[in-house]
Amino acid sequence: MDMDLFKVYDDNVEQEIAPQGFEVKDLQSADWCMTKMAMANTRIAEAETLREAAIEKINTWFENYTHDYQNTLEKMEEFLRPFVEERIKDTKSKTLKMINGKASFRTMPEKIEILNEDELIEFAKKENIPVQVKESVYKTDVKKYIESTGRIPDCVRIIPGSEKFYITTE
Repeated sequence: MDMDLFKVYDDNVEQEIAPQGFEVKDLQSADWCMTKMAMANTRIAEAETLREAAIEKINTWFENYTHDYQNTLEKMEEFLRPFVEERIKDTKSKTLKMINGKASFRTMPEKIEILNEDELIEFAKKENIPVQVKESVYKTDVKKYIESTGRIPDCVRIIPGSEKFYITTE
């Protein structure tokens, strides 16, 4: 069955979530809610699968569509580079302007690639190069401290726990 990924119709979806005036009064009506939620979760999972397939399809199309154009860009740059280098070699300018654009050379600054972070930190400490240090306190240890001493630091606020309502459908 070929599905249009952007038009998914489900004849089983009701127009309203529940009948007018509905409320849970017993286990049967509570279980009806769970059944509706399970169906909704299933439909959401199906939609997610369709969404992922659509994204993959678009990404594949884009890669295929632009592949030849990317090759064209690279090849044209290969053709232009020696020509532009020759045209500007005896001038102060690093740019060659043409009707449909311009070609330029820029001197890029050198970059540093860190091969071993730990070794570099040790080196920096020995050579007095500033080292960034990030300190943090473990919240679980602060909680243990408060529980054992009964003292709450001024810089800490206790947020009371609350009850959270969880629902799991099968």
